[in-house]
Parts: sequence; structure tokens; C-alpha cells
Amino acid sequence: ARAGWFLGLGANNKKTNLPDTVKVGDPVLHEPAQDVDPIEIKLERVQKIIDDMIQVMRKASGVGLAAPQIGIPLRIIVLEDTKEYISYVSKEEAKTQDRRPADLLVILNPKLDKKGKRIALFFEGCLRAVKQFDTIL
Repeated sequence: ARAGWFLGLGANNKKTNLPDTVKVGDPVLHEPAQDVDPIEIKLERVQKIIDDMIQVMRKASGVGLAAPQIGIPLRIIVLEDTKEYISYVSKEEAKTQDRRPADLLVILNPKLDKKGKRIALFFEGCLRAVKQFDTIL
């Protein structure tokens, strides 16, 4: 029996049939993702999506992944920033971006709210567009 999404997240490292990340231009990236009913978090289907997302993100050394990036039009994101990933940027950049190690976080139905007037630009890679980087706001 599985321990669930909150215990041993992504612990099945022997898994080899992970979904691929979709490429730039895929229609799933241009359509609004659907909300996930919090009651559904216990369903095996949702657990598998979350487990797959974690493994895909870690395999690609990514800091975050949204379900549409693996072709699933649901509002789920996984985030994790490790000391190792932070060490890949300069200390100045890490300080500017206020990067600190962050434990694995799974978010259903994320919503961003503007909290102030402060603007920060970040240089970011993209798992969908391999070897492409851009500045984001």
C-alpha cells in the first residue's frame, strides 16, 4: 500500500515510465487548467499525477512543475528548491532572488495575488523548452 502523497513523496525512484514534458506550442499550455476538488487528493489517479510530477521535476533538476507541463490540464504544482540547485547561481543572484532551500511543496488550485508594488526579474530555465532561458517578471 502507498503511504500517500504527504509521506515519502516521490520515493519510488525505480519508476521508468514517467510522462514526458510537453513542448512549447502544445495546446494544453494554452488552455485554462481545471480546478482539482480537494476531496480528490486521496484518489489513486491524483496521487499518481503528483508522484509523477515530483519525479519528472527532480529528474530534470527543476525547481517547479505544473501539471499542464506533463500534458495534464489540472491546477497542480510541485515546488522544491535545494541547496544544490541554489549553488548553481551566483551568491549575488541567490540573494537578489531571495532564494533559500525549500522543502517539497504540493499545491492544488494555486492562486497568485499581488501583494505590493515591488517587482523582481528572474532568469529562469524551462523544462518544456530544453536549453532555453528567459527573464521572467
